[in-house]
Amino acid sequence: MKGIIWFRNDIRLEDNETLIRACQECSEVIPVYILDERWLKSDQWGHIRIGPIRLNFIFQGLKDLKNQFYYRHGNLLFYIGKPEEILPKLASRYNVERIYALKAYASEEINVEEAVRAEVPMILYHTSTLIHPDDLPHTIYEIPDIFTDFRKKIEKFSTVRPPFHKPEKIKTPPLEETKIPSIEDLRFKSIENDSRSVVIFQGGETQAWKRLNYYF
Repeated sequence: MKGIIWFRNDIRLEDNETLIRACQECSEVIPVYILDERWLKSDQWGHIRIGPIRLNFIFQGLKDLKNQFYYRHGNLLFYIGKPEEILPKLASRYNVERIYALKAYASEEINVEEAVRAEVPMILYHTSTLIHPDDLPHTIYEIPDIFTDFRKKIEKFSTVRPPFHKPEKIKTPPLEETKIPSIEDLRFKSIENDSRSVVIFQGGETQAWKRLNYYF
C-alpha cells in the first residue's frame, strides 16, 4: 500500500506520529508539503495572510526536512496551490490509498481537511498538542475557563505520552524533483536581521534541536 504524508504544521521527523504510522503501514510513502495559495493573497482588509518572516522560517524548515529525507533515501515534494486540488491528483498519479496528516483545529483548515477527505481516505493524528485529547481528564467541552484550573487537572490526572522516534529509513517511490523557493521568488523583500534581536531563530528541526540543547 502507498500513502501520502501531508506535512502541515509538523515539519519534523522526530516525535511525528503521522510519519511513523505511514511508514509502518505503507510499503512506500509520498511526503508532500503544500503552501496554500490563499495565504499569499490579500484578505478583505487588504492584508496578506502570511508575512515574509514566517514564510522564510517555513522554507528553512522545509529545506532541512528535505535534506533529512535525502539522508534516508527519500524525498519531499513541494507545491503551491490548494491542498484539496493537489492531493487528489497526487493520489491518483501514485496510486495512493490513503493520506496521513496532522489534525487541525481551526475552521478554515478543517474545511480543507473535509474537502480532501471527500476525494481520498485520510487518517488524522493529534501531533501538535503536548497532551493527547484522549488523555484529558475531561471532555473538550468541559475544559476549565481558567488556565490555572486546567493546568492543575492536567498535572494531577494526565501524563505526556512517550515520543515517537524518527525512522532510520523512509522508502519513497521515484518522485519528481520540486524546488523549495525563497521568499524573493515569491516577490517578498529580503529579510535583514535586526541588530536588537537577542536570538536570530533559524527554521528547521536541526536548528531547533541545537537551540533546545543549548538552552537547557
